[in-house]
Amino acid sequence: MADISYVGASSLAYSSTGAPAVTLPSHNEGDLLILFSYHREDSPVPDVTSISTSGWTQIDPGGTPVFQDVGPTGLSLTAWYKFAGASEGNPTITWDDSFHAGAMVAAYRNVDPTTPLDGVTVGSETNGDISIMTINNTPNTDGAWLVGIVAVDDDITIQAGSGGTLD
Repeated sequence: MADISYVGASSLAYSSTGAPAVTLPSHNEGDLLILFSYHREDSPVPDVTSISTSGWTQIDPGGTPVFQDVGPTGLSLTAWYKFAGASEGNPTITWDDSFHAGAMVAAYRNVDPTTPLDGVTVGSETNGDISIMTINNTPNTDGAWLVGIVAVDDDITIQAGSGGTLD
């Protein structure tokens, strides 16, 4: 199997009403697309109600966004994936609370379609200002992609890295 490679990522899409619309990065049919999104509110703890294009699978541990209470507000992170078809529409991810949200999509090539992801776990920084969805320390699937997301209170940023394959 060829090494997994990072193809590219979209710009961060932002919405003050909880429904950021992402423009997909350049990609080929069969590339793994991972949609990352955050929402900044905690009363109630928000959840994703829809994604405007079909075929996305949620990869959050436990099937719900990772939530970190950061004082007067909260921070939720979520990640979804799909393999690109011949023609993909730009997704809008809609949270159930119309507050500040952002999203982006990263594309990766040569990811094994039978077991595309491995090692998705949750952690949080002890000072309560960082929400983390991070990789497992003991991945065990060749050709699988490891997922790690970090968002920081006040200056919330989502980045996609280049990563690699397991040997």
